[in-house]
Amino acid sequence: MASQECEFRCFPRLPPELRAAIWRLTIHPRTVKIKLHRTWKDRRPYRPSPYRRQWPASDAFPYTALHTPTPTPPVLQVCRESRFELIRAGYAAAGSELVPLDQFPGDTQPRRYVWINWEIDTLDIGRVKWDDGIDGIARYAPIAPLVRHLMFSLEGLWGFHRPGQSSEAGDLRLFENARRLYVVYRPGGLGPVTAYKDCYWPCGPENVVIVDEQCEEIHPKRLENWKLTEESGRQRLEIGLLKLRELKAREMAALSNELSRQPVADSPELRMWSRSVRASRNG
Repeated sequence: MASQECEFRCFPRLPPELRAAIWRLTIHPRTVKIKLHRTWKDRRPYRPSPYRRQWPASDAFPYTALHTPTPTPPVLQVCRESRFELIRAGYAAAGSELVPLDQFPGDTQPRRYVWINWEIDTLDIGRVKWDDGIDGIARYAPIAPLVRHLMFSLEGLWGFHRPGQSSEAGDLRLFENARRLYVVYRPGGLGPVTAYKDCYWPCGPENVVIVDEQCEEIHPKRLENWKLTEESGRQRLEIGLLKLRELKAREMAALSNELSRQPVADSPELRMWSRSVRASRNG
């Protein structure tokens, strides 16, 4: 009964301009996740049999597939009018050009694609291996000029830029029209700022947002004050431990002063404890 009360049967009778405005109100920024998965396609049987010939390993073909957990916007699947209006608003099918055609003999299956609005949606390409060309950023070169908002994750920024070598930092030049970059930093390396200054950011360092794994944003201005070497990291750790010891000593001194003001019975154990506290404060 409640579902029937929520129905609006007069919607088809509304003027076309009003219906188009209603369809556009359903548009909101999304994070579209895609991943290029590389595997091997072969003609060998799934269950080995002694009565069947085993194909050699050379008959296995590399195969690339596009995976995405992001669903298609529901309004694109409501009716022809809503689909046409969202396409006019900027939605496009993309991603099929990332998978090559005829990867192995008999490859006739259609290529998968995702619906994305390049102006407002953020493209998340997942974890990037900076030292592996197969899983690197360069694989997304066919759609790189279209990307306006890019997100990717790293195990650590240590090694993200190596002078004189090709790296993922250099491949970021492919995203020449990017306006915003989100770098999801995961535990590993020396810190989230190891290569912050040395990298080339196509949108400028001021438009780069580095986020840790717990989705806590790290402000870029704070990163510039950090040291980028392992030695400075050890120094920061030693300074922190020293401050912790000083804090503990002050707390113990305050506790001993408070106890000394209270009248307590005299005993050898108490005198010994008082002498040890005075010695620690004087030392």
